[in-house]
Amino acid sequence: MSSIKILLRRDWFIGLVMTILFLGLAETGWFTALDRQAYNFGVRFSASTEPHEDVVVVAIDDKSLQSLGAWPWSRDILARTTRLLTIAKPSVVGFTMPFDTPQYEAGKSSLAQLRAILSKEKKLSRRVNKALGKTESTLLGDESLAGSFKSGGRIVLAMPYIPTENPPAGLSASLPRHIQKFTLPRVSVNGNAGRGFGWPTPKIMRASELFPPIEILARQSGAVGVISNVERFNNEPLIVRYGSDFLPSFALMLATRSKGMSMEHIESRASTSPMLGGKDLGTDINFNIYPRFYEDRNGKSAFKVYSLIDVLDGSVAHSIFEDKIVIVGLTSPRLTQPRLTPVGQMISPTLATAHTVSSLLNNEQYLLPDWAVWAQRGLIVVIGLYLMFVLGRFRANTAFFLSLFVVLMICNAHFLLMSSQAIWLPMMSAVVMLIIGHLILGARQSVNARLSQARSELSIANRLLGQSLHAQGNLDQAFVKYRSCDVDEPLLSQVYSLGLDYERKRQFNKAAAVFKFVHEHNDKFNDVSERIQQNENAANAVVLGSRDPTGPGPNLIS
Repeated sequence: MSSIKILLRRDWFIGLVMTILFLGLAETGWFTALDRQAYNFGVRFSASTEPHEDVVVVAIDDKSLQSLGAWPWSRDILARTTRLLTIAKPSVVGFTMPFDTPQYEAGKSSLAQLRAILSKEKKLSRRVNKALGKTESTLLGDESLAGSFKSGGRIVLAMPYIPTENPPAGLSASLPRHIQKFTLPRVSVNGNAGRGFGWPTPKIMRASELFPPIEILARQSGAVGVISNVERFNNEPLIVRYGSDFLPSFALMLATRSKGMSMEHIESRASTSPMLGGKDLGTDINFNIYPRFYEDRNGKSAFKVYSLIDVLDGSVAHSIFEDKIVIVGLTSPRLTQPRLTPVGQMISPTLATAHTVSSLLNNEQYLLPDWAVWAQRGLIVVIGLYLMFVLGRFRANTAFFLSLFVVLMICNAHFLLMSSQAIWLPMMSAVVMLIIGHLILGARQSVNARLSQARSELSIANRLLGQSLHAQGNLDQAFVKYRSCDVDEPLLSQVYSLGLDYERKRQFNKAAAVFKFVHEHNDKFNDVSERIQQNENAANAVVLGSRDPTGPGPNLIS
């Protein structure tokens, strides 16, 4: 216990313990959340840029819902929208809403039965035929939408998924057969191969459950990408793992198809950063992208957003969509779960996709480099060395301003890297470590200073009392008080004088003890070594009775 107490009094030991502790906790829980908040501030204060001009949104907004009725609509409406959009020959059209269930299955069966009955009639009125045709187009929306996809060309469908950090044990999940063609054949993960010993293992986002589009629609689309509906939208995985398969994100497939590429052009081997057509996509080690967020202007989205009803009724010229990346999806707050962006805006998943696609195309996403984890650990070690060997050398005020300067330097480096280089390095764990370490060591230094001052005052009082007792001849009590004082040269002189007084009173044992006290603190003080030997000899001579009473005694008094 005494050795532990001694270690706890050492700055280097406290700094070492904190360094080890923060190296283990820097990438967990509260520290990760703090780094995310720092990232949000960095994004908020970064310079605003223009979104990619080819990204446009066709919104299923409140205006469209008021005109076409409550959601969900018949898919025939989306089929008509697709046909009108593809007239302008956009580079790609993506649908963010799920198509994981067939529409009006029961109605189709009833309509077939009705057709069978009416087919026996020789003649049907024009009104009956028209009503039947309209009903068929409504109930057969899946077929109509699939037909529009087939003629539309590059169509990308969204596939919602439920993310998980702990995949279920047992057999790996398998994709439906009609979705297997949309996996990434040139992506594989092989631990840390190619990255070196000790490199962090990638934690690629896994899906515990998928909601794939129905087969009739998937077969006629050009690509399918996964999409999630997380509340906070700081980053987005570009590749998600489901069982043993790797799936592209919806935003990645929009960017890929807009360049005339396919799943074959997306590759990553042995956990290397994903590439599209040989170009790095700028993800972190876990295949996450940190997109740029484009500021709204005058309360309007940074992107060109057109209401779907305006597309249907011809209020928007179809030529607007020529060679554009058209994202069709829900934007009405009543039908979507808004996402909170780092800049503090609440946006729909459809607009979030627009931000990600624009960042990919502009190549201006924030980068979390693979070596960021080593930079974070290195900074923690540097702060640990500062606490161990630098902080304790300064007075309280100087140490406070020095630590404040270091904190400001780290924060400035964080924000400057984000604003000027679009590089994000998690540094807040080191800042927290410095603040906590400074408080601990500063508090200990303050307590020690108060204790030292109290000890000094008590030492002065004991010295004065010892001098008073010494002058009165109370040598034993004076020695007790002297031993309670802080030792310095003047005190040793007083104690030495006390030893001489013991000699004069022929109390040789006590004189030897006093001189030994002086010798312990300064063995070169006067003739203290000789005095100890002479007094011990004299004391032994008295005890043994060998002293010649007639002869000269030992030379004890100089």
